[in-house]
Amino acid sequence: MHDAISDLRSSLARVRDITLDIDSQAANALADRALAERLETIRCALVVILTGYFENFLRDVARDFISNVNSRGIPFAALPDKLRETNLAEGGRALTQRVKAEGGGRTTFITASSADIAARLGSIHSTARFDLVWEAFAQTRSNPNFTVIKDFLAQLGVATPGLALAAATGLSHQFLSANLESLLSLRNESAHSGQPTVVPAPSTIRDFCDLLERIGDGFVQILCEHLKTATFSPLIIRL
Repeated sequence: MHDAISDLRSSLARVRDITLDIDSQAANALADRALAERLETIRCALVVILTGYFENFLRDVARDFISNVNSRGIPFAALPDKLRETNLAEGGRALTQRVKAEGGGRTTFITASSADIAARLGSIHSTARFDLVWEAFAQTRSNPNFTVIKDFLAQLGVATPGLALAAATGLSHQFLSANLESLLSLRNESAHSGQPTVVPAPSTIRDFCDLLERIGDGFVQILCEHLKTATFSPLIIRL
């Protein structure tokens, strides 16, 4: 998971650098309409890119977390109910999505073959090591708002995820919810119309970068602590 947050930070740094470059051209843009319009287009594109980086981070975190759980030799029946339920329900949905994609349907972030996903779903009956379907835990619904990211943590067995995230980030529920909704609203307008009602200022985009970085740090902190609990200790489970 530390690689995931490192990658997110690197991606956010690129976005921040672009906004600083836009700021440096502000005076020229006042006298050059074409430049001003070009910089506005870049600002609109950046909010779309930001949410893409964040969704990629969430998928990376899910993959790393589940890989860690898979490696611990914990009996499937001893896992938290939410993990087992999500593995079966969302894993089945991931399998269906992949079968459709292999038949020429809509593609998703899932690259594993349908046979591989089916094998992992069936592995829970193995007396040896099982492999949870990490893709089952990586669904962002293409809309990572506060409700979605709380559900994301809950699927991984985190109790009271909203409270946990507020504590880990030092930000209130209301702040997290309102600012994620603001980012996603701008993203949707930019992606679907190319021209949001209000073009975000470079400073606003940097604020979004700061928000996503704090949420990312909070995710890693919460999940690393979660893996330290007795729930995921093979020694305790086998006593």
